[in-house]
Amino acid sequence: MKKNKSVLLICFDIPFPDNYGGVIDVWKRIVHLKKMGFTVHVISFYLSEKRLQAFNESEEGKLVDRHFPIKSKLMPSWKWITYPLSMAIRFFSEKDARNLGRQLYSHYDYVIVEHTKLLLSFFTMLQKFKISFGKKYLRMHNCEAEYYLSMAQAEKGIIRKLFYRIESLKYRHYEKKMLANQFVDEILFISDRDKEIIGPVDLPTSVLPILTDHAYSLSTYENKINTLLFVGNLDLSDNIEAVKRLYAYLADWLALHSDVKLVIAGKKVESDMNPFSDFSLENVELFFNISNEFKENIMNQAKVFCSFSMNPAGVKLKTLEGASFGLPILANNNAVNGSGLENSVLNIDSMSKEDVYAELTKIMRDGDYFQEKVELLFKSYNELVVDSINSYDRVFS
Repeated sequence: MKKNKSVLLICFDIPFPDNYGGVIDVWKRIVHLKKMGFTVHVISFYLSEKRLQAFNESEEGKLVDRHFPIKSKLMPSWKWITYPLSMAIRFFSEKDARNLGRQLYSHYDYVIVEHTKLLLSFFTMLQKFKISFGKKYLRMHNCEAEYYLSMAQAEKGIIRKLFYRIESLKYRHYEKKMLANQFVDEILFISDRDKEIIGPVDLPTSVLPILTDHAYSLSTYENKINTLLFVGNLDLSDNIEAVKRLYAYLADWLALHSDVKLVIAGKKVESDMNPFSDFSLENVELFFNISNEFKENIMNQAKVFCSFSMNPAGVKLKTLEGASFGLPILANNNAVNGSGLENSVLNIDSMSKEDVYAELTKIMRDGDYFQEKVELLFKSYNELVVDSINSYDRVFS
């Protein structure tokens, strides 16, 4: 009997529920690798016990053949000061190394290091574990130096702003340094744009687009609700600022359309703290720490998906996810640039507010017009589906 090919993913968080951008890419990769016939093992560094519990209790979690969760903790050495904090809290302790050494395969056909913040841990693995890999990939989710700089610019608090700037400077130093050490065989960039931002490296590189699914919707237009939906990681300052910008942009229109709701949902660890308490309109609803089932329900009920970002780094996966549910997209430049859907969305940075308001009104009132917008979106989106599947066949052949 032919043995399945095996792949080990080293992840920055528990990959499911896929309720924020970073893990959506990882989870879609896991699902597709299983469809390709791979045996999939996952090492996850995590902070939230609730998130781990949700994974363990979900049917989706059973898709992973073996899952090795490791609680994130600060490395017990003064050296952590020199590393980006998001890198320093994801490391293998001696106990972790012993436990994993007994459970991991001695050989994997592929390993995917899911982020530059895990390169230090992967280097430790190569040193301490008696394990071999056929091909070692680093998945670049975005340029962390640019990402944290944008976070600093969006942050209002002085301490956090300083922290993000320091993280940006550290990543600017370490990304170049660690990519030059050739811990991996090849870098898989998330987009051509990110590849250009990082610049030349002494390693083979490929662009592995975000894996997109064939678009679908489980509800007809008649069964949808007059809803604009934002889903994202609401622990991040830039996402909070993006929601505030979205609300400010839509406030006048929402005030005139009391039968339309703006729904804001997603991951939020400190769920007792509401950063949107000053939103005065009654037709705004907030849902924190949503389950995957709840997310799918509200995605299927919505008529417009809102993808706003204050951060230009990376490709915004929520834009593509909104398209995968067959929803017209309301976006700004940061949320759509590099997605492949630039000409198929309502972009507030390239359209007048009057035109956007008029489009939203027609989408909410006219099922035929809604379908026209969806078909325009599908034309671009389905090209991305074919491209992403072909890329996976090439990289994991």
